[in-house]
Amino acid sequence: MHTYRMSIRIAADGFSLSVDSPPGTAQPLQHEEKRVAEPTLLPRELHLALTRPRIMDYRYASVEIVADTPATFLPLEDFRTGEVAAVYRLCFPRTEAKADEIHYEILSALEMVVLFSADAHCVQTVRRLYPEATLRSLQGLILEESNEAMRHTKGSARHLFVEVGRERMAICQLGKQKPHFACSYEATHDADRLYYILSVWKALSLDAARDVCHLRGASVELWEKLACYIHEIVES
Repeated sequence: MHTYRMSIRIAADGFSLSVDSPPGTAQPLQHEEKRVAEPTLLPRELHLALTRPRIMDYRYASVEIVADTPATFLPLEDFRTGEVAAVYRLCFPRTEAKADEIHYEILSALEMVVLFSADAHCVQTVRRLYPEATLRSLQGLILEESNEAMRHTKGSARHLFVEVGRERMAICQLGKQKPHFACSYEATHDADRLYYILSVWKALSLDAARDVCHLRGASVELWEKLACYIHEIVES
């Protein structure tokens, strides 16, 4: 029997659920997104989605919970487990996350640590059904994917990676060995997204004619506006 991978991406206003297709198939076997207006209903809606017959009928090699929440980054050498909650709250003073909802993820290949939060009720909802489910940060996944992409690049051009989401965006610039820059921003409008991308581009002294912007999740309008300032933009 074929086994699948399930990824459950959880944000403050809803979730998405994706089941990978068998090898050689381009589209996911199943994908759905659910917006939830009332945050307290999110665990219930998530449980309903996970207990539908089609989802329960598959056999999973892995189940991944991906937290789409504000994140911050630390060099591995500066990381102390006892300071995780304090550092996270310092970076995000308006967070309502409790101490047991603040997590860290070590990215060994990048010598970095991602600090992020995840709703405890949603995590428990998934793990009641799939006890071995792993908890990841969306920002950590983006960094790892960007790092993997960098392994296949050639030439001297520098590369900026941008992931655009509904409520926030992640931007990182990686060298061959480790990140030079990584940050996430709250941004719900293209005007703000354009501002952040161009601000980072300028701050890092990237070359508009030679360096490359990898863009994922952007609207056509944002892509076109960005193309007025950066010569080479590619789909990430």
